[in-house]
Amino acid sequence: MTGKRSHKQGFTLIELLVAIFLTSIVFSMALGIYLSVSAVNSDLGADADVRDQLTDAQMAVTDFVRRYDAAGRTYTADRDSIPGEGNTYTLTVTEMTEGGTTAQVAELSFSDGTLTWTENGTEVRALTLENLEGISFEVLYTEEGSGGGLLRCTMT
Repeated sequence: MTGKRSHKQGFTLIELLVAIFLTSIVFSMALGIYLSVSAVNSDLGADADVRDQLTDAQMAVTDFVRRYDAAGRTYTADRDSIPGEGNTYTLTVTEMTEGGTTAQVAELSFSDGTLTWTENGTEVRALTLENLEGISFEVLYTEEGSGGGLLRCTMT
């Protein structure tokens, strides 16, 4: 007589539920790590953008000052608050003319996220600096007739 042997193949319901539970734990941990890493990368990217724009603004201000640092030229800085339009920070270079009057040579201004360099009323350079809130200029002192002095530029 041939006996019937019963071999069950496959997994029980409990074994499947345990496997699904363990797999879901592993995937949730992997998702948490992925989200943490992507948030850090996003922050680093934003920081890099701000640093790039600060470097661009610093180079523009440095180029401006070097270009107009000559005898007889004076820097003046002012900040105009324009209602409804935000603030404008301006650095102006003037020089004495032969007639004894002062004439504006160039101007560097920051308004609404744009740093603009103008020379005799003509725009020389413009930088869009959307990550910067403000660039302010302060002339601490100037040495009359020598073109020397001290300028403070603050960027936020």
